[in-house]
Amino acid sequence: MFPDSEIAKQFTCGEKKSAYLSVFGIAEHFMQLLKKSVSGSGLYVVLFDESLNSKMQEKQMDIHLRFWNNDTNKVDSRYLTSEFLGHATADDMISHFTHSVLEISMYGPNVNWKFLKLLQEKLKQEHNSNLINFGSCSLHIVHNSFKSGAEVTGWNISSFLSGLYYLFKDSPARREDFTKVTGCSMLPLKFVSHRWLENVPVCERAILLWDKIVTYVKAVERKQVSKPTCKSYQAVLESVQDTCFVAKLTFFKMIALQLQPFLSQYQSNKPMVVFLFEDLVMLIRSLMRRFIKSEKLEQLNEETLEKLDVTNKDFHVTYSKVEVGFSSEKALSPVRMVSAKEESIQKFKKVLNVLLNAKRVDEMDCDVLLDQYLQFLESIPMFGSEKFSNFDKSTDSAD
Repeated sequence: MFPDSEIAKQFTCGEKKSAYLSVFGIAEHFMQLLKKSVSGSGLYVVLFDESLNSKMQEKQMDIHLRFWNNDTNKVDSRYLTSEFLGHATADDMISHFTHSVLEISMYGPNVNWKFLKLLQEKLKQEHNSNLINFGSCSLHIVHNSFKSGAEVTGWNISSFLSGLYYLFKDSPARREDFTKVTGCSMLPLKFVSHRWLENVPVCERAILLWDKIVTYVKAVERKQVSKPTCKSYQAVLESVQDTCFVAKLTFFKMIALQLQPFLSQYQSNKPMVVFLFEDLVMLIRSLMRRFIKSEKLEQLNEETLEKLDVTNKDFHVTYSKVEVGFSSEKALSPVRMVSAKEESIQKFKKVLNVLLNAKRVDEMDCDVLLDQYLQFLESIPMFGSEKFSNFDKSTDSAD
């Protein structure tokens, strides 16, 4: 521990004494240094978050400080202390903060908004000062926006990814059946519902295993292996029956990958707020560019962008020009259709039923549409044919 001193090498200390020296000796010293640095900066930012401490059965509110360090000439973020609370209402938390505060950093639930309001009122009354309000946590807003968008599609991707994991979790029999019928020992990854954008590897694993999953489900339905009776299998079965589910998964992954860099960049102790507005505008524009007409986007500046009515169909590009991503387009490849004509025909009939139930097509037109689809399949060039040599998948399209 002290290689430079023969005397210090003989030093020994028990566990409790070491803890005592750390808490009441070293910790106090560093606390005084921190207070001195914060006092020298004048203003500081308070960051806090509360969660259940399962061991103490109390709510633990960790408090950090962010301030300008005059010694290092840079912004520092340092842990200050933890408060343990029974109730964590805005009134309970307000007593733990002082007046030399520039900003409060929080993730934005209703209790924290009320706390901010109370703190603003207290600072105004006692010190005639205000906090800078940058709004709620941008990370949570982007994350929850992605979650809401995924849910409103009705694709049930979360049910599938979660069900796929729990279908084989703690079930040696199902794992053995899966390996037996597919010859694959790779298994799905766990889907975390409160961390949607961190589930890209989960989605990628599901796409990688998709053909194996379909093989397993078919074996179950043919009674070649035991049929699971859990809800997880039902969720997987419904997704497998969806002819476009792979395309949906790849689109889900593509949007998540588009948002991930923003979350990674701003989940940092560095002062990033000066770049926040510009980066959010670029992120929103890149998402809108997938389905909004380019001429309409060019007319919008930073102030009018958020006021655009994205539900107005006059601003939308045609369906064929919607940017769904390379992988999603590949999942809908015409080559895949012609390689399994009978299966494609059955899938197209299901599509017609969906359109018919949604009243998007007339029943009298279904036979005509089916016949046109059959002619379309016959016209798609096969591998090795002369026609196929002129078909460029990167530029040519089925329509």
